[in-house]
Amino acid sequence: MDELENLRKRAKQLVRDHRAGLVTLPERIRPRVTRFAELSDRAILDARFTLSDAQRVVAADLGFGSWEELVASNEPPKPAPPPTLVRCRGVVCEASVSTVIS
Repeated sequence: MDELENLRKRAKQLVRDHRAGLVTLPERIRPRVTRFAELSDRAILDARFTLSDAQRVVAADLGFGSWEELVASNEPPKPAPPPTLVRCRGVVCEASVSTVIS
């Protein structure tokens, strides 16, 4: 989860950099945010740039098609269901539901 939090911070920093007019941003933003594809550098820096736009850029930098895909790839795996305990010849042992025979 720490990595995902760092990626969120990177997106927020990207928004701040855009507001500050960082001149290297347009070449990074243009190919990743469709609505900026045909704009000049100055027009990109003058345009509204949202956190959603920044998240899209961060995700694309890492090879993802969207922020949602990136988030899904960073979620911890869902925990496995607890094992079913059954009595095996007088001793309690683990067994999956599919292997328990009545």
